[in-house]
Amino acid sequence: MKPGFTVGETARICSIPADTLRYYDKIGLIHPSVMGENGYRYYKYEDFLFLNMIKYLKKLGMPLADMKKLFDRRCKEATRQNFFLQLDQINQQIEELQGIRLQLLRNIHYFDLTDNLDLEKQEPEIREYPDRLAILSHGESVKRKSRIKEQNVSADFSKGKSYDMLLSDVLEELGQENFWSMGPSICVKAKGDILSGRFDRPRAAGNMLVGESQSNKAKKVPGGSYACLYHGGSLEHMGASYERLLDFINDNDMEITGDICEIFLVDTIDTKIDEELVTHIQIPVRRRTL
Repeated sequence: MKPGFTVGETARICSIPADTLRYYDKIGLIHPSVMGENGYRYYKYEDFLFLNMIKYLKKLGMPLADMKKLFDRRCKEATRQNFFLQLDQINQQIEELQGIRLQLLRNIHYFDLTDNLDLEKQEPEIREYPDRLAILSHGESVKRKSRIKEQNVSADFSKGKSYDMLLSDVLEELGQENFWSMGPSICVKAKGDILSGRFDRPRAAGNMLVGESQSNKAKKVPGGSYACLYHGGSLEHMGASYERLLDFINDNDMEITGDICEIFLVDTIDTKIDEELVTHIQIPVRRRTL
């Protein structure tokens, strides 16, 4: 009767390639612990526990050299500290995965929302929004973020960091693991441009911040009343949507109070079909005073 399990049997039972087991043996990470009368070495059940621990620690990103040090100085206190280290890493992964999950759910929500829209029959409406945060850039990068092929950027936003540089700063501040906190793309347009019929002239562009993330590099999108309308299709043809909103504002005796926001719910990163693009136009308004 064999005193343990062969390399092949252990590889099959533990789902670890036989070459990997031989490599672990070579570097002294774990050896077959039983020597048979025939001169062959065998693994026993306790070795399986170490092999499972190695698989687990590899998933957490621990180098094999660090595993060897841990096993060589194995004692209750060292193992306890390793458990705490593993727990911290797992909690970080859980937090990141929860953020990614929320981002996926948000995107699915935007898709479901726009699937149910009747863009031909929809009417402008007033919505109330709290203060929101956005990472905004200006200059040449606005052309890329605003999805418009040809336009002039407003002069007062013609200088400053590129969006890529600004995003890099923000992610450094928030932590790369919080990239999921970047919400839908946003394009900001000036009140004067919209009232003058220059619907394709962005002031700034970037991304909304969502969730609990905060950044001192973020700009506040003021809360309040907004006249809103969904626009379907390419941004080059937004004139009609803006005209409907402006008529609605005038008919309801309101006035525009600040910059206009375009929130890209279905963006070019989601689809390359223009007809599937959906943008939510949000114009801040208030009742006219006598």
